Amino acid sequence: MKHFGSILLLLTIVSTASFAQTDLAGRINFDNCIISDPSGNIDSLIAGSAAVCDCGLQGDALFFNGNDQFLRVQDSTLNFLFSRLPFAISFYFKPGTGTGLMPLFSKKEDCLGQVGFYMKYNGATQQIITEFSESGANRVLITQAIDTDRCWQHVVIMRGGTTVRLYINGTLREENRSGQTINLANNRELEIGTGPCVGSTDVRFNGHMEDIRFFSRDLTILEVQDLFIRHDKVNNRDTTIYLGNSVTVRPEPNCANAYIWFPQNGVSNPNIADPVITPDTSTTYFVNFNYGTCLSRDTLRVTVIDPSQLDCNILPMPTAFTPNGDNLNEVYGISNPFSFEELIAFEIFDRNGSKLFSTSNAFDNWDGQFHGDPMPNSAYLFLIKYRCKGEEIIKKGSFHLLR
Repeated sequence: MKHFGSILLLLTIVSTASFAQTDLAGRINFDNCIISDPSGNIDSLIAGSAAVCDCGLQGDALFFNGNDQFLRVQDSTLNFLFSRLPFAISFYFKPGTGTGLMPLFSKKEDCLGQVGFYMKYNGATQQIITEFSESGANRVLITQAIDTDRCWQHVVIMRGGTTVRLYINGTLREENRSGQTINLANNRELEIGTGPCVGSTDVRFNGHMEDIRFFSRDLTILEVQDLFIRHDKVNNRDTTIYLGNSVTVRPEPNCANAYIWFPQNGVSNPNIADPVITPDTSTTYFVNFNYGTCLSRDTLRVTVIDPSQLDCNILPMPTAFTPNGDNLNEVYGISNPFSFEELIAFEIFDRNGSKLFSTSNAFDNWDGQFHGDPMPNSAYLFLIKYRCKGEEIIKKGSFHLLR
């Protein structure tokens, strides 16, 4: 862990560019253990104690210890968003060991006051609770569970007019409406990891946060999904191999402390992130990413085909390839060119129907380029004409290019 000790933290201004910098009112990240605003829009923050940084999804994440660590936003423009204006908050968090009701964000003047906004995490029920309130008659309350098969959660809460939406991990979980636009304005500054109810009904947040963004508008579903980073995953797609061949696992970079693969048959080392898998039969493998306080899980299905049992009427094809220079799955071609008598044509097309590759040699492969230019990550189509037992057969399908 890396520490730094100033309590009043003047923000480092860093210019960045991103898909949705339009109407970006502020952004807080913690890379290199510096609490900074790359957008340059937030004046300053107050931290409750010296910051502690841990490994995050893309850089460093701030650790909230559930005791004296919190953030308070000192910026009149950002705090002004919490009135009748549209806004959105996007952030990542990883719950710790706390089981109480923990504020994630709070813009309420006092615990009993009705005017304001809060978002809390209930560690006992693993739910996010969000309230927009102006009065008892004009309020919106949303309660939704997090995904328990993930450690890191991506959350987007937004308000546009009378509509409030909550997204968790790129999926709309709830949409609710108030009778009229709720005025959230009050005199308290926006707080992160704490709130006015701490010490009565709430406890300070215990866990990690990363990449907090504030927008002065609501977001589209495409923008929400673009902000979401799927993490703790195996990058290999479910694949088909011939008996005796192997698959090298390509995991997404992560911060897990330990790994366990099961079943362990055919796994070179079940306790590393990137084993070589050589199954005897078709198998669905599971991997747990262990963070100490939680587990994330992903799966990989490997279908095994015995070449001696092949029927030339059945021509299995790979579902993906990865021409990224790592010498693994660099080209796309016919998996077993010995299974049929004669290849008439093997052609590859993009989704618009433009032909990118063509050959009559069953051993030729496509390298993912067209006229020397690399083609983008996408789905592509193939068409194969071949002769099986004297008859012409046509096989069509699709596959993915992943760099």
